[in-house]
Amino acid sequence: AMGLDPPNPYMTKVDLIKGILSSIDLHGCALVWRVPNSFGSVAEIRLLSVPYSVPHPVTEDYPNGYYRYKPCIGPSLEIGSVIDARQVHRIVIPGDSGPKGSV
Repeated sequence: AMGLDPPNPYMTKVDLIKGILSSIDLHGCALVWRVPNSFGSVAEIRLLSVPYSVPHPVTEDYPNGYYRYKPCIGPSLEIGSVIDARQVHRIVIPGDSGPKGSV
């Protein structure tokens, strides 16, 4: 998946990595969304804003749970969009004590 160059229309690979590291520094984790194409393959990789990504429990339609994303982050994601949890990877650094940014 990291073979996608660029990972999405809004970022370079370097931007994505910087965003992931900044999110981990500020929030203790990063949420990376593997955006599928119509065939189910990864078409884009996007960084989701942790404070605006609300996890929801398992439902009949989403057996792995889902995220409801509050703001709009581009033309393919509308306000309140639902993202299947199988498409979102939560990245943390093992042994990290959590966010380091000021509140």
